[in-house]
Amino acid sequence: MFGLDISYVHPELVHLVWVTIGVVLLLGWLELRGRDALNRFVSTVMQRRLAERPSTGRILARLALILAALLAGVWGLRQPQTSGVPETVSSTKVSADIMVVLDVSKSMLTADAMPDRLERANAEID
Repeated sequence: MFGLDISYVHPELVHLVWVTIGVVLLLGWLELRGRDALNRFVSTVMQRRLAERPSTGRILARLALILAALLAGVWGLRQPQTSGVPETVSSTKVSADIMVVLDVSKSMLTADAMPDRLERANAEID
């Protein structure tokens, strides 16, 4: 594949592909079974009024995406590695990503202390 020689740390996990396919087939069968059960109890006219059903194409697309995600997981579990010269990257730069979540609702504008809560929180973040 593009001149890369790929080997796997756990090649025996390839058999999880069968489990993955079985899970997706089971999900498809459950979807069909649910449709049949609804058809037995509720008329078609009432089904349109009571329940919005996804189209067959949408169901197949969802199952295909689930299959693709599970297959990617199996591929990752096998730990693929390329053979050849290992790359080493040395760096002295250290970085960190920080995320701050701040409540900006109207309750933060309460004037129980000066400045209001929102301005105080912004000053603490800065």
